[in-house]
Amino acid sequence: MKKLTLAILAATSLAVIGAPAAARAGHAVKFTYKEQELKTEKSRAALLARMEATTTSACSGAKAKAYLSAMKCREDLESQYLAAIDHPQLASEYEYKIVQIAGNIR
Repeated sequence: MKKLTLAILAATSLAVIGAPAAARAGHAVKFTYKEQELKTEKSRAALLARMEATTTSACSGAKAKAYLSAMKCREDLESQYLAAIDHPQLASEYEYKIVQIAGNIR
């Protein structure tokens, strides 16, 4: 099992416009996954769903002032998770999911 802990020091994140609300609050956001979760499309979809639930929880707990702030927080954390996992297929499936969501909003 691999564990990812993404934390940005509060002093550093304050200087960055749009830093995740959880990071501005100085919280570490932990996420774990297993290598086997990267092997199939179905397991990657479940991993992405867990990632979304983790970021939603972390960012809503930060009491974001506006919906867009919470969305930016989630987007930032999810991007950091994907970069740390470094699995091209998972990243591609994430991007596809984002495009589908954007298409449904219109």
